[in-house]
Amino acid sequence: MFSTGPASQKPAQDSVASAAFNYKGWREKFILVILRISCVAGIALIASSYSTATLNDRILFIGLYLILLAVSILPATYNIRAYTLLMMIFAVGVNAILAVGPWVDGSLFLLIFVVLSALLFDNRMELLALIASIAILTSIAVLQQLGSFEFTNKSAPITTIADWAIYGADFLGVSITLIVAIRLFKNEFAKVIQQTQSTLTTLISERAQLELRVQERTEEIEARAIQLRSSTTVARTVAEIQSIGELMEAATKLTSEQFSYYHVGLYLLDEGKETHSCNLHHRPSEKPHWTGIPH
Repeated sequence: MFSTGPASQKPAQDSVASAAFNYKGWREKFILVILRISCVAGIALIASSYSTATLNDRILFIGLYLILLAVSILPATYNIRAYTLLMMIFAVGVNAILAVGPWVDGSLFLLIFVVLSALLFDNRMELLALIASIAILTSIAVLQQLGSFEFTNKSAPITTIADWAIYGADFLGVSITLIVAIRLFKNEFAKVIQQTQSTLTTLISERAQLELRVQERTEEIEARAIQLRSSTTVARTVAEIQSIGELMEAATKLTSEQFSYYHVGLYLLDEGKETHSCNLHHRPSEKPHWTGIPH
């Protein structure tokens, strides 16, 4: 009969594994797409700011771009690529704040740093990114307000403590909002994937059970068809025999051969329900196959 052991269930399990959503593979593709977009955007950014950038900024931007190009082209693990991208964005944001203060460029890069941390990692990396960004903003603000630090760009606008507070509060509020939204989205996305895989597993399991029932039914029909053919062969043969003795001998012999019985006995009873005559047939070359026939 059809086996329902591990060997028969393996194709169904392989189907589930092949159809299941590969989150790790999706992250690998996602980081590669982000890196390639960053490479293209980096060329435009360097070209647009090269003429007005200082020598230190030029060295920083070109060096960061070469690193970005290397991790995009050369073989590297997901963590190396993700951490490299995050550190580069963080460095560009800090450099912008050191140059002109907490205006659009610096705050925007730090915000991208926090958002990508939430998207690329699941271990609350976005909280560390947010804490690091707030710490940098606070440190530069304190040093600048105390007069211990001046912006590297001499044409930078005057920045008061109120400006730092407003931009810091805006940055914190937008960052927290985006972090919560991304977490909710990732949680719902994980639930959808889990439900989809559960449904797929159920469908494949039901299909395997249906195939099993169909095969069992097919084998049963085939067995009955063989029995009917055997019965027809026996009936056709014995119908041509006129002698009772020859008929009994042929019936027992054919029944044993056609149905693969080891021992076949045919008994005739007289009017007093006593045995009148019998005919026996057995195949000594085979092991017994007992089949009981009710009286």
